[in-house]
Amino acid sequence: MAVATPYGAAIQSGDPAALALRAQISRGQQVFRGGEFGTSTAAEGQFWAAESPLAAGFASRVGAATLGEGAPQFMLGGTVAADATFVTRTAPAVGRNTGGALEAVVPSGSVRLDFFHMP
Repeated sequence: MAVATPYGAAIQSGDPAALALRAQISRGQQVFRGGEFGTSTAAEGQFWAAESPLAAGFASRVGAATLGEGAPQFMLGGTVAADATFVTRTAPAVGRNTGGALEAVVPSGSVRLDFFHMP
């Protein structure tokens, strides 16, 4: 299973933790994004985390290219649409951010938002 992204296909990981996250998301577990105005996508974003963007070290663990060292300017949370194709995998490194956390990759617009927050 794969999801097309501007960076190439995101492939479903066979890692047990990634498969467990996939099952949790399929059952309605919330996913999150953090961002900065003018550089980050919001609801149309394809890369979603299983943890809050306010967690220490978030940007580094999820490989977020557009987040600085501090808290994000905004955060979103929602659930993946029941009919959406998605994959779970280890987030790749982007720039100086090392990646390594599990993430969900969805087609653009596949997350139904529960909240938008400006910390």
